[in-house]
Parts: sequence; C-alpha cells; structure tokens
Amino acid sequence: MLRRARLFAEHWQIGIIDAPAGRLLDPAFSPGIDWLTKADRHGYCADPVGVPSSDRIVLCEYYDRRTGSGHLERLEFAPGGALVARTRLPVGGGSHVSFPQALAIDGRQLGIAETSATRTTTLHAIAADGSWTPLHTLLIDFAAVDPTLFAWQGRFWIACTDADVGEHDNLCLWYADRLEGPWTAHANNPVKVDVRGARMA
Repeated sequence: MLRRARLFAEHWQIGIIDAPAGRLLDPAFSPGIDWLTKADRHGYCADPVGVPSSDRIVLCEYYDRRTGSGHLERLEFAPGGALVARTRLPVGGGSHVSFPQALAIDGRQLGIAETSATRTTTLHAIAADGSWTPLHTLLIDFAAVDPTLFAWQGRFWIACTDADVGEHDNLCLWYADRLEGPWTAHANNPVKVDVRGARMA
C-alpha cells in the first residue's frame, strides 16, 4: 500500500521558459526550462503566479505532505533561474492556503488566495517587501476553491469552484461593482458543471 501511495503521489516543480507563451503552441518548439524548485520528500511547490511589479518574483503554494496542508511562499530568482530567496508568507491564519493571485489595480498591488478551509476569500494588500495585509473579506461562508479575480464590463468578478458542490467539477461566478463589495452570487451558479474544464486550476 505504501509503494502504491508513492507511485501515485503528486510531484510538482516550477520552471521558467524564456519565451512568449504563444511559442508553446508550435509543435517544433523545444524550450529549455530553468527549474526554480524541485519536489522534496516532504512536499512540493505548485500554483505559481508572477507578480505584476517584477519579472523575478513568483508566488506559489508549498504543499507539505507531513501536515496535509499548504502555505504561500514568495520565490525570488536571478536571471538564469537561480533561486536567491524563498520566503514563507503568513496568510490564512495557519489553515490550508493555495492558488495565490497577484494583481495591479488602481496603482495598488493586491492579492487573493484560496482559503476554502476557512470558508472565506480575502483581498490583501501586497507591500513592497512582499508581505500581505488583509483589506476586505470578499466572500463569507462560501468555500471557494481556486478563486480568480478579474474585471470585465465595468464590474469585478470572482470565478471559483464551490467545494460544497464538488472540488473538481463546477464553476461559480460572483460579481461586485466595487472591490470591497458587496459581492453577489451569479443567479445560475454553478454556471458550468464539467470535470474536464470547470475548475479554475
């Protein structure tokens, strides 16, 4: 049983390809990859996202197999992919945190992450040193998996999966006229149910 668990355990790494994303659609393109992280026996880094103010900083989740829980980390790397700094971000109050997102809105650096275990989604300010400070709780008593914040047609939207419906097969939408809310659930939630393409991640 232990051997089977090891064979089917997830192993993720984060790497950088120095090319436009469109090049990946070319079947003849064979990119070199600068690996920032490697899975270790205790866990792995996943869910990477760049920070709008820098081309050398990546936010990610570190999933710790020992605790069965994730936390956010800030990775800083040099040209060529050498990791020069790795900082744990104290977001989520000790509960599982994953799927970070960093945005630049109205001159501010903002971030959200998955904190479905707390049944809340919180907007944070990201300081120049990379630290996160809570600003507004956007969703309350809703277990949003992989929440993704975006603006469209004059409104702010959050696309996510409702963990109470299922963690892998549904897409829900919330909207607001202002970032701080109030946030309203789409009348047709979940707007899509499909294990092949409904989840944000």
